[in-house]
Amino acid sequence: MGGILIQLFDWRSIFLANLLLGMLGMWLTWGIASERRRMPARSLDLAGQGTAIVALGTLIAVLIEAPAYGWRSAPILTGCVVSAAAAIMFLMLERHRLQPMLPLSFFRNGTFSGATLVSLASALTFYGLVFVLSLYFQQQKHYSPLRTGLAFLPLTALVAAGSIVSNRLVSRYGARRLVFAALGLYAAGFLGLLVATLASSYWLLALPMPAVGFAAGLITPAATAALMTAIEQERAGIAAGVLNSARQTGAALGVAIFGAMIASVQSFQAGMQLALWVAAAASLAVALAWRLALAQAPAPSLL
Repeated sequence: MGGILIQLFDWRSIFLANLLLGMLGMWLTWGIASERRRMPARSLDLAGQGTAIVALGTLIAVLIEAPAYGWRSAPILTGCVVSAAAAIMFLMLERHRLQPMLPLSFFRNGTFSGATLVSLASALTFYGLVFVLSLYFQQQKHYSPLRTGLAFLPLTALVAAGSIVSNRLVSRYGARRLVFAALGLYAAGFLGLLVATLASSYWLLALPMPAVGFAAGLITPAATAALMTAIEQERAGIAAGVLNSARQTGAALGVAIFGAMIASVQSFQAGMQLALWVAAAASLAVALAWRLALAQAPAPSLL
């Protein structure tokens, strides 16, 4: 869809698709009966939101601009200091607030910490890969936007397939095993993409793509299912919000980090290879962290 819109109009048109889908979602949820329960009033954590925005926004700006300015330049060093200071202030605020945006006590639970890390890392590597491959197809292979969108189908179609079967597989094998296996499949897919060069046939890239897409589709529902077993029901909404924020943070960081790798290396081929090695290593490291985080966790049916 994105490729078609950009091909026919321009890149700004893709935001109209999100607007229409959002309106459709609002219309579909309008008729759902709301559950009316007395919930304790909560105040907005504006200070926490502000410091989190400054910390993350400045960090992403640093990662994007560092290859152009240089890591030792004054703007980049200033950005690093501002991001670190805002992050420390955010943690201090969240630790002492009665109603924090991010309850740090959640992270004492190994399952919650593991699911959050997996979701962040999955989004980081997946969207980082999408960004790198977009540059590869359009700048190096000179594909049109429409052809680029079609080239991604072996990746994106399997994301949908993985999401459809994930809950069934969680019920059969448990989230613990499924997420661990999916992270291994992630790593295998990234390593498989290493064989591609700028002169390679498209099919050398297309063959490993389904492994990455299917793994991404499996991970999101499985990590969500694991997290929901770890948090009491009355706090499930906050926990789900944290998990979604972790995914969005991972996606933003993935584009910035993988883009910085491409820009910091002399040849595109070398930068792409570096990004794929980092993605594979990160997937395996997170798989180990997931296993360790759940080692001492209780074993409900979904785990």
